[in-house]
Amino acid sequence: MSKRLTAACIGIMLTLTLWPQGLLLEGGYAFVSMPEWNRATRVYNFSRPFLTQPQPLLRHGYGAEFTYTFRADRRLLQQVGMRIVSTESRARGGQHVAWLRCHLLAPGYGLQWNPRAGREGLRLSVFVAPVLTLLRRKLNGSWSSEEGAPSGATGNGGEVRVKICWLTALSGGRAGISCSAGLGPALYAPRAEAVINQTQRLVTGPQTVFFSATAGLCYLIGPAPQTAGR
Repeated sequence: MSKRLTAACIGIMLTLTLWPQGLLLEGGYAFVSMPEWNRATRVYNFSRPFLTQPQPLLRHGYGAEFTYTFRADRRLLQQVGMRIVSTESRARGGQHVAWLRCHLLAPGYGLQWNPRAGREGLRLSVFVAPVLTLLRRKLNGSWSSEEGAPSGATGNGGEVRVKICWLTALSGGRAGISCSAGLGPALYAPRAEAVINQTQRLVTGPQTVFFSATAGLCYLIGPAPQTAGR
């Protein structure tokens, strides 16, 4: 079994080495909106008038993405990538301090259109990806919750996302800016309301649609193209 695994790893490494490719690193601001979770947060604030700082919606955070591109010297490229987004919010009232934090993980497959068939200029990508989320609550400094409710909840779903990237030549590589927008038709997280509002199925359903957007900087690592695309 170990010999087969070793041979497979060597084969993958040789394939990636011999096949023109590029690794795109991205990072910056991230926005996420989940209507059902927002509704639970508003009810949480309404039912706790002692809060001097109400719980903000889980919308703003930061994100990072790693995208591997095959055949980087052509106009139509295949890509695989991993996107990580983290958002958090904090509520405060006297000795009561509650943090909400959500991590989103999306390993995806995409197609990229590269009009100039090179490593500079504008690129347009479309990704499809499964989405995994982890929602957690920290109460007064510890990962716990109120009234016996769970302190964590997982979710799963999928999304379709469009990304635009613009690259220019720099010393030692290519750098630029990127932005993206994605839509998820359903994220199944039946325990999210219990973490946010300490109730179960009172104000929300077990799943929610969600929208995400990112904007930031990117850097491309890879060999310079040798041939023109077809």
